[in-house]
Amino acid sequence: MKKNKLLIAIGAAVLIGIVSLLAYRTQNQSVSGDVIRIGAILPLTGQFASAGNAVRAGIELAVEKINNDNPNRIKLFFYDTKSESKNAAMGYSRLRSLSGVRVFFTTLSDHSFVLKPMIIKNNDMLFCIASHTEILKDSKECIFQLANTSKDEANCLCDIIAASNDIKRVYYYGLNTEAGMDFNRVFNERLNDKLIGSSYYEDDYTSIKNLVARNSDKKIDCVVVVGYAPAMGYLIKTAREYGYVGPIWANVGYNTTSVIQASGAFADTVSFVDYDFPYSSPIHKKYDQISNKKYGTSYSCLSYLAMGGCNIVNTYWNIGKGDTLKVKKLILKDAELVFDGIHFKTSPSGSITANLVLKTLKD
Repeated sequence: MKKNKLLIAIGAAVLIGIVSLLAYRTQNQSVSGDVIRIGAILPLTGQFASAGNAVRAGIELAVEKINNDNPNRIKLFFYDTKSESKNAAMGYSRLRSLSGVRVFFTTLSDHSFVLKPMIIKNNDMLFCIASHTEILKDSKECIFQLANTSKDEANCLCDIIAASNDIKRVYYYGLNTEAGMDFNRVFNERLNDKLIGSSYYEDDYTSIKNLVARNSDKKIDCVVVVGYAPAMGYLIKTAREYGYVGPIWANVGYNTTSVIQASGAFADTVSFVDYDFPYSSPIHKKYDQISNKKYGTSYSCLSYLAMGGCNIVNTYWNIGKGDTLKVKKLILKDAELVFDGIHFKTSPSGSITANLVLKTLKD
């Protein structure tokens, strides 16, 4: 009898150990075997579909290349938020519970903030292709910002403006978001008396037209426009139609298909901050053709950032042997990684950045 009880006790201890090990693996891995499950929660339809589909193009083309070298290495799962940030939470719950995803990608700051607390609570990984400066605050080693911040972009523009003797009167138009306000704060701090005024605009073409009309008689040497939706392009087009002929400078958000199209015939007159990515290379032309045909949008900086993120996950997944805790620690180090000649820098803060330059669509 005692022997039976001892065997039962040993069996129970072994069973508890197995269950605990399986629980640990479930918590810390998003794979079955060596498969990486990536979930992308993106605005694939609606107002911000151009941005969402640009990210999708980067993810799918990167994963296609990775899987060609290592078949079935990554499995992708997508959820369309329809450009409504409130839908991101539903996407996360579905992809996590039904598909076993623990590594997530998203774009837009509002989507990132909806997902952030859930990601941290479950100790998952989220790669945010968004520029808000607060995304990495209290990230608990779970959030990675796969983009330069709005402050980085604003400082890039300020460096150029401050160095110019010809630009003495700058007017700023910012989309009425936190990112737009971040730009304004940096401009007020750094441009001093060169910044003669600023206005925030909404996604309302009538109000944009009225706003530009009120400023049409001002003496302005340079207009700076910040945004990432078609309303940004409409504002640029309207400013030109009201007779403004000086330089217009914009943020990274300008280089998306919907914004460029909304700028109409004046699209080539805008200089914008962008990443130093190989837009004139043969491989870019190939990717751009695929992206336009399959997703209806250009292969933009968002695509390259998404591509870089997928390659970073794949690289450190190999080294960390699929343990997300180890993978996180590896990414949270100062390092420079190169994929297809493109340089990405990681840091202990969770920031993943690339070099910024000022260019036009002709570059």
